[in-house]
Amino acid sequence: NVKPKGARQHFLVGTIPELFRLQSSAGLVYDTTMGFSAREGFRHGYCHPYRPFDHNNQVMLPLWEIPLLAMDTTLYEKRGLDSQGVVESLSQLLSECKRFNGLFTFLWHNCRNNQRINPGINEFYDELCSLMMQQVDISLTCSEAIDFFKQQIKSDG
Repeated sequence: NVKPKGARQHFLVGTIPELFRLQSSAGLVYDTTMGFSAREGFRHGYCHPYRPFDHNNQVMLPLWEIPLLAMDTTLYEKRGLDSQGVVESLSQLLSECKRFNGLFTFLWHNCRNNQRINPGINEFYDELCSLMMQQVDISLTCSEAIDFFKQQIKSDG
């Protein structure tokens, strides 16, 4: 009986602003679709949640967008990086997020952690998580991140 609070469109595909309107009308609080599927990075140039603007209706939507900065399929399949390349790429993104006090959002599909298909992947995933946790101040779910960000806005005035 847990009501979903957010979504991410599979393959990062959606028609904007219709996607955001539908998600808002469904009562979702956040979306995390806005990222590149072919390359990691800052699709909208920043690493902070924002509320999308519906230009057709001239309103800011109640939905929050949490930019997706990287995902495993992009790094391994589309970019062809090895484990060291993944670490280097994510380290650069983490550094930029820290520089701007932003959110680092990374999607890792649990199906990747298949030792038969990807020998050594579980150990690498543990190392990757440890590396990321050494470089961030706090780890949050998307819902927690939105709540945290709202509090930051209130305290900034």
